[in-house]
Amino acid sequence: MPPNAWSAAAKEEWHRLPHDIQLEVDKRERDFHRNFQQRAEQVQTLEPLAQALAPYSQKFALRGIHPAQALHQLLAVQDLLERDPIEGIAYVARTYGVDLRTYATAFNQSQQPQDPALRELQERLGRHEHAMDQWKKSAEQQELARIQTEVEAFRADQRAHPYFEELAPTMSQLMFSNMAMNLEDAYRQASRLNERVWQSMQDSQRRTEAASRARTEREAADRARRAAVSVSGSPYGGGPPAKAKNGTVRDAVVSAIEQVATR
Repeated sequence: MPPNAWSAAAKEEWHRLPHDIQLEVDKRERDFHRNFQQRAEQVQTLEPLAQALAPYSQKFALRGIHPAQALHQLLAVQDLLERDPIEGIAYVARTYGVDLRTYATAFNQSQQPQDPALRELQERLGRHEHAMDQWKKSAEQQELARIQTEVEAFRADQRAHPYFEELAPTMSQLMFSNMAMNLEDAYRQASRLNERVWQSMQDSQRRTEAASRARTEREAADRARRAAVSVSGSPYGGGPPAKAKNGTVRDAVVSAIEQVATR
């Protein structure tokens, strides 16, 4: 029979071919189909492997190795692990720079049987540590609340700390670096470091001192006037109090004191 793939015209010529030629063609056709079938089976077998290696193709290319070579290395390591697990693990560790001694101690400890009493002690310690952690968190929250209240009260005292808002960043730095003992010390140091605030505080202090001196002088003058009136109206007589040379309150106070002193 002529091959099915031949054209109709070629099939018409089939019967005119010598018998030995027909046998040769038939043999070639059977060989071709057999090779084609084998190739198809190979493709069907290798296709899943190609799909599994596809995601790593870029990595293989960067390392300059063919996927087949990478697969060969993987299978070789697998074979070594199956034949000699210890040597296989050691080989993998050396390849990836892992020090197995780091894991040997932990592994040995995990394999040792644990004493029930020791396990109970560890559990009790765990509960104790948990309770301590909770207590520390509660204490820290209470301390933070106390500090917050203290800072708010410090800030609210605008008469004593009128520049708190402006000095707060510097105060924070001083407290954080342990350069200030408390809020008042931090406020004092921060005010000295701020030229504008320090000048304003100095001016305010001078005004306060001037007002205090003026008040003291007024009180002294009032006392002197009362003393002068008392002296002029006493039963021991005496002339009228001396008039001040310039008619100032201070001179009147001095004159009255002199009169009292001579009697």
